Amino acid sequence: MKHAIDISGSLFDWDLVNGEVHFENERVVLFWVDTAFKTLFDTIEEIAGHKESRLVLETSGYRTGTIVSDFYRRSLGKVDDILGKLPTTYVTAGWGDTEIVSYSKEGLHAVIRVRNSWEYQVNKEQGKNQEGTFLPGHWAGVLTGLFGEKMWYKVNRSQLEGDPYSEYEF
Repeated sequence: MKHAIDISGSLFDWDLVNGEVHFENERVVLFWVDTAFKTLFDTIEEIAGHKESRLVLETSGYRTGTIVSDFYRRSLGKVDDILGKLPTTYVTAGWGDTEIVSYSKEGLHAVIRVRNSWEYQVNKEQGKNQEGTFLPGHWAGVLTGLFGEKMWYKVNRSQLEGDPYSEYEF
């Protein structure tokens, strides 16, 4: 039995016979943020240590970002089209409310704001007070892939530290 739904241009489908869920025609899995994802993050930190776990998450974020940029370069092609679609893609996938405030491929610069991300929710459940590294690392990977140059970030604002959103500058 199969089910599908298009939410704001993002396709979700379930194949209950084969036990698969797809988002944008790629297999996905759903996790509870406040429990399962928190446990995953807690375990990484427990085994690797605080500083090392931040590096692991940042690097994982970056690598997944390059995968996202490759996927959308193949399907949409143009940087403007991709950056126009990604905020809706991320919100429908539960990654939080994302706003691309500004970007310049030629100037190798971008400012992105994220509110109520899954990483913020996990870090809040963990009792953290320092901005996470996965999402800014992820966006650095996305922009590296789209701009064709290595990109990195600085955190201008942090929802975890009391701001209304997290803002990353690349």
